[in-house]
Amino acid sequence: MHFFRKLSDLLGINLLNESQKKLMLVAYIALLSQVISGSFINTFIFSSGGSAKAVIFFNIFNLASLTLSSLLQGFLVRRLPTVAVFRIGIISYMMLYIVILLLKDNISGYVWLAGILIGFSGALYYVTANVIVLSYSDNNPDAQNKYVGTSTVAITLTSIIVPFITGFVIQCLGNTGYYIVFVLSLVLGALSLVLSFGMPAVEKTAENPPLIPTLILLTKNKELMYVMYAKFFHGLREGSVGFIFYLMLFIMSPLEGAVGTFNSTMALIQSIGFYYITRRLTPQNAMKTLKIFVWAVFLSSLVFLFEINIYTLVFAGAAAYFFISFGSSSTLFMLSDAIKDNISAGFVLLEIFFSTGRTLGLLLLFFASGSIRNIGYAMIILAATQFLCLFLFSKAKKEAAL
Repeated sequence: MHFFRKLSDLLGINLLNESQKKLMLVAYIALLSQVISGSFINTFIFSSGGSAKAVIFFNIFNLASLTLSSLLQGFLVRRLPTVAVFRIGIISYMMLYIVILLLKDNISGYVWLAGILIGFSGALYYVTANVIVLSYSDNNPDAQNKYVGTSTVAITLTSIIVPFITGFVIQCLGNTGYYIVFVLSLVLGALSLVLSFGMPAVEKTAENPPLIPTLILLTKNKELMYVMYAKFFHGLREGSVGFIFYLMLFIMSPLEGAVGTFNSTMALIQSIGFYYITRRLTPQNAMKTLKIFVWAVFLSSLVFLFEINIYTLVFAGAAAYFFISFGSSSTLFMLSDAIKDNISAGFVLLEIFFSTGRTLGLLLLFFASGSIRNIGYAMIILAATQFLCLFLFSKAKKEAAL
């Protein structure tokens, strides 16, 4: 018991209220389910008679489904209890694993179905989770920050440790290892679903206007739309960062253990970057931080002009993962300020623009996936688009000052 008390103190769990603790438990188990299988869904598709195109196609359907399902999420939260929509998201994740386990080596022919399921579940789960976090924090920024901080620590530790173990289990056991991982993810998903019934209800706000008219009204806000256009261009590159580096590694060296080690290393580097920037980032230096992010990812991508090998890949990946929090954290300040008058609809509009950008960025990768060299060139182009993101955020800042 003493160990668990110390662990709670370390993670900051004791700083949370009871509702936040219940959400944290459900969300962490659901996260563990996703991290265990995570990147290995992509490698399973590739190793089961698929190709780089099949993997990218899976991610395209994922993001396209996420974009469209975000609209559906907006309708569902008006008609169903918010926690019920959250549960539907968990069930959809479980359906993904069931489909994979049923299709097994035939999954490469059904990447569209797997992509639609994971995108649908992501919209219902993550977008709704944002609303729940705000509600359980009583719309108090300090309470919200405590939850986000604690959640980030838990996510970071898990992302560093779990992929390393999973990768070597799969490498040692082959397809059997994949099936064990997917079954375990399914079981953990079921556990999070059961525990979600202990979460308190989310109070509906009195003013909850119809979604479509609200979205149309939001588009008339010039500052907000500059932010949304900026997030679109931000998404062009972000759609690929989560998987393209380890896919390139797997193409060069098809060893799941190497992929797991790479993922764990990148998670550690990302956590260092996050730790560094969150202690220095303020609303006043957010634009400067965004500039650092844009120049860092562009200059590091130029390494793909040279020979693409394990060393250049690790360098580019390390830069991308270290600076990713510079981009996401700095844009969060401007985003939060822009949607503060209508948070629920603002998140839906954000997801539409951001996911549309990520989907189109993946289409470029899809057409460039004939060789690793072409993928490298595509990554340089996608990194260059971040200058447009920077320009539009500066326009939003100027508009807000008027």
